[in-house]
Amino acid sequence: MSASPGKRFLTTTLITGVMLFGANFVYAQNDSTTPRGASFLPGGGAPAPSDYSGLATIPPVISVPVLAVPVSSAVPVPDAPPIAAVPAVIVPTPAPVVAVSAPVAPASIATAPILSPPAASVPSASVPVGTTTVTAAPILVSAVTTAPTATDALAKPVPAPLPVVSAETVSVKNSETLGADVWKGTPRATADILLANAAPTQSALLNNLMRRLLLTAATPPEGDSAATQSLTSMRIAKLIAFGDGNNAWTLSQSADAKLVDDDTFRLAAENALMGDSNVCAAADNFTKARGGVDWQKLQITCQLRTKDSKSAQVALDVMRTQSVRDTVFLEIADRDILADGKKLPSQLTPLTPPAVGLMQIANLNLPSELYTRPDASVMAALLRLPAQQDVAKLALAEKAATRGIISDKEVGAVYHAVNFMPDVLKDPLSSNETGLRLHALLYRASENEQDAGKRISYAVRFAQSASPVFLNNAGGVAAMILGNAKPENAHITDAVDVAAIYMMASRADSASEWYKLAQSDARNAEPLVALWPQFMLAGVASENDFGKWLAFATKDDNHDTRDAAASVLLLMDAAGFPVPDTAWAKVMESPVVERKISVSPVLLDRLQVAGANGRRAESILLAVDMAGNDVISVPKSVAIIRALRFAGLKAEASMFARQAIGMLGVKN
Repeated sequence: MSASPGKRFLTTTLITGVMLFGANFVYAQNDSTTPRGASFLPGGGAPAPSDYSGLATIPPVISVPVLAVPVSSAVPVPDAPPIAAVPAVIVPTPAPVVAVSAPVAPASIATAPILSPPAASVPSASVPVGTTTVTAAPILVSAVTTAPTATDALAKPVPAPLPVVSAETVSVKNSETLGADVWKGTPRATADILLANAAPTQSALLNNLMRRLLLTAATPPEGDSAATQSLTSMRIAKLIAFGDGNNAWTLSQSADAKLVDDDTFRLAAENALMGDSNVCAAADNFTKARGGVDWQKLQITCQLRTKDSKSAQVALDVMRTQSVRDTVFLEIADRDILADGKKLPSQLTPLTPPAVGLMQIANLNLPSELYTRPDASVMAALLRLPAQQDVAKLALAEKAATRGIISDKEVGAVYHAVNFMPDVLKDPLSSNETGLRLHALLYRASENEQDAGKRISYAVRFAQSASPVFLNNAGGVAAMILGNAKPENAHITDAVDVAAIYMMASRADSASEWYKLAQSDARNAEPLVALWPQFMLAGVASENDFGKWLAFATKDDNHDTRDAAASVLLLMDAAGFPVPDTAWAKVMESPVVERKISVSPVLLDRLQVAGANGRRAESILLAVDMAGNDVISVPKSVAIIRALRFAGLKAEASMFARQAIGMLGVKN
């Protein structure tokens, strides 16, 4: 006999109530030893706030199998405790995907006995909480469940939306990146102007930062642009201007062809021809597809390089019929390569990449005037060619190294090409050579020298005769003379100089070893104190020795010493060293004379703003623009260092400060 509908309803209601009571009992038992809001996951959890009214609504999506029965009745739940798992029975059903659309209390641990058979799912239940309805998702029995909240430290972070992919983000494989968001905060119009103005500085560090920026795959600056070039074309052109023709060509090949205009692509090909590239492999195709005299020059250069004289002669004849006025190119190709001449034209300027490409084939001694003021784009190529006078070529090599255009090894190759008599090479310290030729001699003498003491003597003499600008930007050249010299007591009198060379070469580990050796001899105390700011910024010396240095730097108590100490303090402070007020008090004074230092107030202000707001690309570009092509003054250096540090480039800021201190007193 079947029960009446009323009895069936009463029975169902009673069963449901008993089951919910049991579930809450399990929850209470489990929760009795676990503070509300705590977690057994690594890291713990934050205590639950007493008021959840201010929490944001977070709608997680949950889909898990459970052991439970369908809950069809909605019951009030005071204080919104976490919903416990319900001991279940029988029929497995697919787990529904349910969204929570109301504030949820912080997570607790809810457990219940595991039952057989295998897990089943339970539909959600709408549970009134005051005037709000919570749609509860199915809960996995015997599992730790977390209800995320706006303040829950363990909640999974919501993935940030992917940046808008742009064809302008193209880069060169394995380039040293500055981060995909390096342009963040910089308007496109500002980026266009700063890129257009950027030119190589006297700082290898700034020039290297500029090249890294140009090679970084990053989301482009936002906003409208009035520039006639795409950002990609501007990057390629500036890489060439900063002496990186090989990467400029690689970037032009990797980029969307629509973003590289014809002039920029041709410029990249011409400059790549002077370096180590594959441009000749497709020279014929480029010439046929693009046409024009400039592409014909590139094709002729490639033909002469592969000794295809017949094709080159025909192409040159065609160029003459077109009234081409590049007499330098035509004369070198005709007279010095095809006719095997032995003398370059008397007039070789203005120097162009196609002409340099032909000079590489002719391989004749270049006159000194070509080494005087060449563009950065052709410096490396010129330095690989023979010269009529060693000194002119050596001067360009050290200038290029100071600017980071060529590497330490490339400087060594230029030194190696200088010829000396064997007896002079055996005893370079007794020679009459001075200046640039002395540098080359000391390097040459060290190449096959096995005696560590002699190599140390050569390196110390090299450092003593080199300019501070060269040493602080290209200290690695002096370190190449040293090799891997080991600190030994026999060399303790040179320990300070050796430590300083390794420090300027950014070899902190070697510098630290020699610094410790120098400290063991009281005779080195004063030179170590004098160099303390640089050693400290390089991570070699302790910050605790500041007091010793300040006492040493201000002991004479006159205007010059206070002025020098004040400059060092400014640079250290900009790099982040906490200079105490008592130190500032020792160096403050009214200037004896008014000195005019040219600093653009607009650039200075914009640099400060860019750094303070973490705009890395803008900070680098403004620093390059402010530095210019002269020795960088203290006020400019301070602004650049502080901006780089605030923009997140702390290592570069410290290195720049260390180099600036090393160049104090150097005049423009």
